[in-house]
Amino acid sequence: MLGPVVCDIAGTVLTEEDKKRITHPLVGMVILFTRNYASPEQLTELCRSIHEAKPGILISVDQEGGRVQRFREGFTEIPAMREYGVQWKDDPEAAARSVTAAGYVLAAELRACGVDMTFAPVVDLDWGNSEIIGSRSFALDPRVVTRLARAFSQGMLIAGMANCGKHFPGHGYVTVDSHEGLPVDDREARRIIHGDAKLSNMLFKDGKVVGFLDFDTVMTGSVPEEIADCIRSCCLSDNSLNKSAASKLIQGYLDASGEDKDIAELIP
Repeated sequence: MLGPVVCDIAGTVLTEEDKKRITHPLVGMVILFTRNYASPEQLTELCRSIHEAKPGILISVDQEGGRVQRFREGFTEIPAMREYGVQWKDDPEAAARSVTAAGYVLAAELRACGVDMTFAPVVDLDWGNSEIIGSRSFALDPRVVTRLARAFSQGMLIAGMANCGKHFPGHGYVTVDSHEGLPVDDREARRIIHGDAKLSNMLFKDGKVVGFLDFDTVMTGSVPEEIADCIRSCCLSDNSLNKSAASKLIQGYLDASGEDKDIAELIP
């Protein structure tokens, strides 16, 4: 990524003001929204002009399926991830195959238009009370979420699409929509580490992937104040989150003998 700043643009075509913004040395990514989309042909031209204005810049979008799908007309309607979790209960292998296909179709259609990555999959646990997560989550069981997230990402990778696991260390428990308010997860850090964030340990160990997927990026979510500074330090480090102190932080907790620790002591 050329720079750490992600910016948006105003409309369906790139303006001179947009070009001035995205060519700033600190900008490394453009994120697109529904207001930037009219048709696959228009999106292709928009992406071409963005890449032409700043070669190497990444173009991203929130295209998860279900209710979070910024581009609709001309794109395949992908089911909400919860539907694959429900299918898993009856036929796990069929669910895995279906969600791999969904990941491939979603990514292939975006790549065909010039979009480099989407912020998916959602790996939050579905606790049943979140306004913002809800059906975006595969399930409550971390093992099911892990398996389906791997399968979805595998489909994306086959299509040549970068992925993003979100929202570390877990956003599924809080009720408030973080786009409209400030959610607070008041559970003890240990409960989050051994519950929601345990999923990340199933996907990463010592900064390296286990199994058959890797997250190109990890998006953080709302965290309790007790561990906010630790997570923030990981996000601002030179390394990506999955290769930073965050994975060591969680691994340290999981490997702990059970005695209480100051979570900050696990930051190298």
